[in-house]
Amino acid sequence: MQFVRDRKLKRKDGKKYFRDPIRGYIEVSVPELDIVNHPLFQRLRRIKQLGLAYYVFHGAEHTRFGHSLGTMDIANSILNVIPEINEDVCKKISLAALLHDIGHPPLSHALETCIRDILGVEGHEEYTKAIIENTSIRDILTKHGFSNNDIEDIVGFILGHHIRFPLGAQIIHSELDADRLDYLLRDSIFCGVKYGIYDLDRLLISLRPHESKLVVSQKGIYAAEGFILARYHMYVQVYIHKTKCGFEVMAREIFKELVEKNLIEYPLPSSGNLEEELLDKDDIWFFSELRRVYKSQESSERLKKLIKMLLYRKPLKMVEEARAYYSVGERSVSEKFALLQHLKELKPVLQDFEKNEIEENEVFVDRPSVELKQKPYYLRATAEEKEEALPIFVMNRDGKPIDIAEIRDSPIRDIAAKRLEIVRVYTFKEKEKDVRNIIEKRITNR
Repeated sequence: MQFVRDRKLKRKDGKKYFRDPIRGYIEVSVPELDIVNHPLFQRLRRIKQLGLAYYVFHGAEHTRFGHSLGTMDIANSILNVIPEINEDVCKKISLAALLHDIGHPPLSHALETCIRDILGVEGHEEYTKAIIENTSIRDILTKHGFSNNDIEDIVGFILGHHIRFPLGAQIIHSELDADRLDYLLRDSIFCGVKYGIYDLDRLLISLRPHESKLVVSQKGIYAAEGFILARYHMYVQVYIHKTKCGFEVMAREIFKELVEKNLIEYPLPSSGNLEEELLDKDDIWFFSELRRVYKSQESSERLKKLIKMLLYRKPLKMVEEARAYYSVGERSVSEKFALLQHLKELKPVLQDFEKNEIEENEVFVDRPSVELKQKPYYLRATAEEKEEALPIFVMNRDGKPIDIAEIRDSPIRDIAAKRLEIVRVYTFKEKEKDVRNIIEKRITNR
C-alpha cells in the first residue's frame, strides 16, 4: 500500500519524487528538496546506514540518505491520521524527520562512541543541532519562511524536547517513531534477512490520536507486537552480530589512535567553520585516510596492522563470549560473564598475558546489549514542563490507552522488561589460542 500525503504544500511547480526501494515514490516539497540538494545532506549518500555491516551482509550498502527520505515519508504518512496537528507544525515535523540524521559521523553508529569518548560530544544529535542552527541549512529554512522559533522547534523535535506537542513529538521520538519504522524494514531488506519484516501498512492505518497520545487501535495490536519483536530480532541477529561488532571494535581502535596522535582531525560541533570541515567527513574520507596513514611513516606497527585488517576484511578472532539475560533493574550475571567483563583489569590475567608475550592492547573486550523495551522513551522537558514517557500505547477493549508491555495476554509483556547483555573477547589470529587458554584456565580456577 502506498500512502499519499493529504497535507500537500502549495507547490504545483518544483514538485519532486524520489524512487525509493522501500517506500516507492517519495514526494518532496520545495523546501525539503532544497535541503536534500544541500552538500551536507548529499554527504549522507556517502555514509552507510549500518557502518561495517556490509562486511558480513554484503547487501548492506544502503545509506543514511535513503533512510532519511524514508523516515520523512513515514512521518508524513503518520501525520495523515492526526488532524489535530496543524499545517505549520506538520511542515516542521516533516523537516525534523528529514534532518534527524544529518550529523552522523562516518560509519554511522560504529564511531559514535569514539566521538563521545574522545571528543566529548554526546552523539550525532549534537552535530545535527549545530548544522541546523549554524550552517547554510538555516539559511534555506529562513528563505522558505521558517522563523527562529520554527527552527528551534525543528531541532526540539529531533532532540526530543517537544513535550508541548506530544503527538508530533512521538512521530520523531518514541518507541514507535518514523525512524525505527523505516530502518527496520530498510536494514532487513538490504541485509537480505527476514528478521526485520513487520506489517507497516497495518500498523499505519491502526494509528489513532487519543488525548494527546498516538495510540494503536485494538485491531493493530498484533502488528505492533510484530514490530517490537522484529526490532529485537534485528538487534540480536544483525546489529550486534559478532563479526560485525569485531570490525567495529577495530574501527574504533583505529579512529581513537588517529585522533589522539593528530593523524586526522574531526571537527567539533562548536567549530566556527563546521560546514566546510564536515563536508568531506564520510566513509570515503575515513578509508582514504586509512590508506594514507598506512603508507606513511607516522603510524605504529599495531595501527598499521589494524588498518590493513580493516581495509582488506581480515576480522579479529572472537575467543570467548558470555550472555546475561535478566529483568531490568535486577542485573544478575554469571561468574564467566564477570570474568570476561573485567578481563583486562585482573592482575593474574595480565601476568598470564605477559608470560605469553601478549600485549594488553592485543586483546579487545566488547559489550553490546539489547533491551526489547529500549527506554521507557522520555521526552526531555524544560524546567517548566514535566517529562513524559512515550512507550507504545494500544487501545484496550475498554477504549483506554495502555502500554503494550503491560497487556497481560501479550507475549511482549513477558520479555519487555528483560535486558540482554553480551560480553565478547577478541584478539588477533596468531594470539587466539593463547588468549583462549588463559581465559579457560581462569574460568576453571574460579
